[in-house]
Amino acid sequence: MDEVIKKAREMRAKFCMQASGGIRNPVRLNTAKFSKFVSEDLGINITEQFLPEDEMPDLLGLYAKDDKGDVIILISEGNNHCWRRFVFIKELCHAFLEETPCTDVEGLASSLIYKDIKQQNGNYTREVSGVIAAIEILIPEQLQGYLAHETNVKRVDSTTLAERLMVPQRFLDFRLRTWGLPVIHAPAK
Repeated sequence: MDEVIKKAREMRAKFCMQASGGIRNPVRLNTAKFSKFVSEDLGINITEQFLPEDEMPDLLGLYAKDDKGDVIILISEGNNHCWRRFVFIKELCHAFLEETPCTDVEGLASSLIYKDIKQQNGNYTREVSGVIAAIEILIPEQLQGYLAHETNVKRVDSTTLAERLMVPQRFLDFRLRTWGLPVIHAPAK
């Protein structure tokens, strides 16, 4: 997983260097600009397509390549905005983490849903790599100081912080815990 983290950090750093001359790291990543950057960096076309939830009942998103090598990222319309952003970046990470996409969609879905490690042929590990890379890109270590200030000094809850970053709360909470920062829950309404 160290190689996955390294590749994700390098891609984000290259993007930030190009986007702002390295002057600033955005709190909330512009996923459309990042996708365009990855597309240009890798020399491939990347498109995003939303599908009705009933067409992707067991998957949040899917990375695929067409006959020309162009990348198509399918996203379930059933995802809320934060999940759409996260799933898109997670699927986009597959473009620079690996050479070949999964072609056994049914097997992938089964391995992820049922955690059938014996049947998954590397798909489960590939998906975990995508999640780790997406966390590194959307909640990078450069935000640790900002998040420490928000949680320790201002006492901002993780729901509010996740909304600011436009990421799923569960991944922000994971990141806060790995950095030893408090996970403050929003008061009950």
